[in-house]
Amino acid sequence: FRSLHRKPKNDTETEALRVIARELGWHPLAAEVAGSYLAKGFATFSQYLADLRASIRPDDILESSAKLKALLPTGHDRSIFRTFITSIRQLGEEGQDFLRLASVLAVAPIPLEFVAQILGAETVVSAVDQVDTFSLCERAGDDARVVHTLVSRTMQAFPGPDGRVDSIRASAVRALGDRLSVVDDIGTHEGVSGFVAHARHLVSVRRDDADDAILADWMVLHDFKRGEFRSAHTLARQVLETHRRILGADHPDTLTSMSNLAETLQSQGDFAGARTLQEQVLEARHQIGRA
Repeated sequence: FRSLHRKPKNDTETEALRVIARELGWHPLAAEVAGSYLAKGFATFSQYLADLRASIRPDDILESSAKLKALLPTGHDRSIFRTFITSIRQLGEEGQDFLRLASVLAVAPIPLEFVAQILGAETVVSAVDQVDTFSLCERAGDDARVVHTLVSRTMQAFPGPDGRVDSIRASAVRALGDRLSVVDDIGTHEGVSGFVAHARHLVSVRRDDADDAILADWMVLHDFKRGEFRSAHTLARQVLETHRRILGADHPDTLTSMSNLAETLQSQGDFAGARTLQEQVLEARHQIGRA
């Protein structure tokens, strides 16, 4: 525990603090989060230790989160999880929304201007201050924060009000689509590099959603312009499949996606495959023109 956190006042508290550290498997992030919580005086050292050691409760979300358990040291998973969830529950709605946003993004620096765009400029200062106070994020320069995988995964197991995470995710997808709409000009790539990791993470989960398809399409163009043809091809195929499902095989956006996929094939030397797709596009457009 960092020295700036609450110090034990007597031998009993000192021993309780040592036991808390052992209970957490000396996990550095868990110890930091626990120390920040104890510094606020919400519980005594003994009370905090007792809560960590409590038997399974009806709301013990860890039981339903195999992904989170896999990231935690065996034998200390429940205590570490409870450390994170105890601090998260002390956050206001603004702070929890910040962590909900982080939970759908990549584990990479999140620009505070982007947080403000999603959550609102009037709440971003409060949101970040709350999360900073409980050591649930780290600074990445003056204007960005990183949320550790364990905190992000804990938040995934603690989604909050129905539909809130989905709403935040949808806003992030649309905002990232707007940010990346300039990538046809490779000169803009450096300026949007801080958003690419988050966009790539979001589109890695396939959804039958038009905004997700638009974001994936911008990533196709981004990767294509950078000569990353294999990645562009994978994403282009994903966009085409999505458009076929939600728009139909003959929709103009579906046919455009097919043309884009053909370009990625051609760039990898599959001229026969590219030609086949382009012929299908021409035939579909001819049929639409005759209808």
